Amino acid sequence: MSEHESGAAQQERQASVTLRAVSGQSDASLMDPANQSLAEALRLTFRILQLIMLGLVAAYFLTGFQSIQANERGVALLFGRVVASELPPGFRFAAPYPIGELVRVNTGVNAQPLNREYWPYTEMGREETTPIDRLRGLANISPVEDGSLITADGNLAHAQWEVQYRRANPTAYLRNVYTQNEVELVRGAVMRGIVQAVAEVTITGLLTQSGEGDGSVETRARTIAQQALDLLDTGIEIERLALKRKIPPVFLRHHFANVQAAESKKGAASETAQREANQLLNETAGRAATSIISAIDEYEAALALGDNAAADTALARITRLLDGEAPPDHTGEALLSGEVSRIISEARQYRSSVVSRSRAELSLYKAKLAQYRTNPAVMVHSEWANAVRAFYQNDGLQTILSPRGLGHLEVVINQDPFAMQERERAERLQRNIEAMRQRQEEQRRERFRTHEGLAATPE
Repeated sequence: MSEHESGAAQQERQASVTLRAVSGQSDASLMDPANQSLAEALRLTFRILQLIMLGLVAAYFLTGFQSIQANERGVALLFGRVVASELPPGFRFAAPYPIGELVRVNTGVNAQPLNREYWPYTEMGREETTPIDRLRGLANISPVEDGSLITADGNLAHAQWEVQYRRANPTAYLRNVYTQNEVELVRGAVMRGIVQAVAEVTITGLLTQSGEGDGSVETRARTIAQQALDLLDTGIEIERLALKRKIPPVFLRHHFANVQAAESKKGAASETAQREANQLLNETAGRAATSIISAIDEYEAALALGDNAAADTALARITRLLDGEAPPDHTGEALLSGEVSRIISEARQYRSSVVSRSRAELSLYKAKLAQYRTNPAVMVHSEWANAVRAFYQNDGLQTILSPRGLGHLEVVINQDPFAMQERERAERLQRNIEAMRQRQEEQRRERFRTHEGLAATPE
């Protein structure tokens, strides 16, 4: 090493810095101010990042709180598994996505019309507004353009329907139904039910449907459609299936109208006849008419079979009913009434009067017989005097007195006009009295019939 290089090395050694630790001082005190500022900034940034991360985590979990509306139900999922179903409306919590999810299902009523499926061809969107009289009345039906239904008696018919449904089971709905396929699924099930239900009734039964009922086409179609949806566990419930319009083939519509008019007239005539029959039976025998007719039928059937014992029993029952006696199931009301009751009452009165008159005549005969046996001459004279008195009291008797000692008298017998007038006047008066009595009797009977009709109306 040369002298020059040795001097340079010594200068370098003299310029080097020797670091040594001083007891009682921290590392921060040994750092320069710039390094201290950088460390503080990094520490503050880290804590801010921690707070931001905590806020993000809190915000993430807060997204699990969601509101369920009044016409909705909620289903809570956790890792794809249902942990809560049928959540009612309100503010609910579920694990946020992708850990979990709160699915809201609208459970309100949805309506779907079926206007074109079974209806004759019309312009698009005019199925409901086109009057029936303006439909195509062709003799044939195009399966491509015209929709129709086949009834049980092999006839064709057209109809428009509307189905109303709701998602009654949200869990089953979410598990088994794709939302985009929901409408097609419901329409397919309903159309299947309509076709099958209409195929079970005649064309007359379809056209005379008046509304929903146990045996209606609407109820039957809804039941079949609901069974299909339940079989797939769709969770969809059909609220109502309405038959809006129904017509026979347009070409034959006027013929069906004539048949329906004839059926209507037939029904009206049948109801009128039944009403008149009931009124006549009520006027004739009152509430006992049905029992009397039944007993008469039993009596005639027993005679036809030669069963004398059964015939006697039925005849005894008829007699009891006509006598006004109640059958074993009598409930307290008077059964026999009306014309039969009046006739039987008059017959009983006539029987009583005949018996009384016969008894009176018998008593008079016995008294006269006893008187005749006691004194025949007085009895004969008395009877003769009574007969002469009755003869002279005749209104048509005319008495002519002839002078004494006249040998020959020729009398031209002619009716006295004054006597005839008096007699005719008396006869007219008697007829008027009889006519008035008959009118009063008819008025009494009419009031009786009115009362009977009013009494039978509630039943």
